[in-house]
Amino acid sequence: MKHGNELFKHISFASNKKVEFFSCIGKIKKLLPPTLAAGVESAYIKNDTLFFLLENKTLEFEANYKLNSLTQLLKEFCAFDPECKELVFSKIKAYSKAKPPKPQIKTTFLEKDRSSGSFENNFKNEELRMRLEKIREQIVKNASKA
Repeated sequence: MKHGNELFKHISFASNKKVEFFSCIGKIKKLLPPTLAAGVESAYIKNDTLFFLLENKTLEFEANYKLNSLTQLLKEFCAFDPECKELVFSKIKAYSKAKPPKPQIKTTFLEKDRSSGSFENNFKNEELRMRLEKIREQIVKNASKA
């Protein structure tokens, strides 16, 4: 059985960089205003630009307005934090993807009742007879609605 230290040595260097990247993105996300931080779905760097994927269009407009003023501050934070030194970007952009609306499933619990309530009540027990009569009343009432 291998020790934990040996297992960690076998993990590739690239995956370690990814872990550092996502932890650094998490730190940057904590620095954002709470309304923006809650709306960030993911982030990545491409062509020297840090992109934030947001939940909706209104957050996108707010983020682009606020991130323009926060870009320099976030760059300085990345230079200061030893884990985030390799996270280099010059611009920050935010966008949102249009999500197709989820189809709403209609569930109807009161479907058209096929029974008209015409059945025999053969119970001898008075309590059971009364319960079946209540059920018959409900069936007749639902049949008249449909």
